[in-house]
Amino acid sequence: QRRIHNQLTNKLKYAISNYTLLEGCDKSCMFDVLVKNYIEKNDLLIEVKSSIEIANIRMAVGQLFNYWFKLKGNISPHLAILLPERPDEDCVLFLEWMDVGLMWFEGVQLYTSDDWLQHLIIEAE
Repeated sequence: QRRIHNQLTNKLKYAISNYTLLEGCDKSCMFDVLVKNYIEKNDLLIEVKSSIEIANIRMAVGQLFNYWFKLKGNISPHLAILLPERPDEDCVLFLEWMDVGLMWFEGVQLYTSDDWLQHLIIEAE
């Protein structure tokens, strides 16, 4: 699991290397990736999970909201999950309903199901 997580994180760092990427180092806020100014002055917080199981996706959503609140307080969140593959349609719909972006890799190509993340994908190509 840890190896897959690290591989995904490294692929993401390479794919969107045009952005400044930060990693949480404080024990109370150990987020995976913060993309600085991904849209104007808005940051994007990304949680990486090594499995598409619903339990991992639920955990990622909770982590993202908690980390965002610790980092940004009441500012409207910009959140996304990076998974090793596209999850089933129920998970996709759940994430859309929660307004949490979804990204995954197929080989070295980064994909998303969300229009608002398309500019990251286009820049990664």
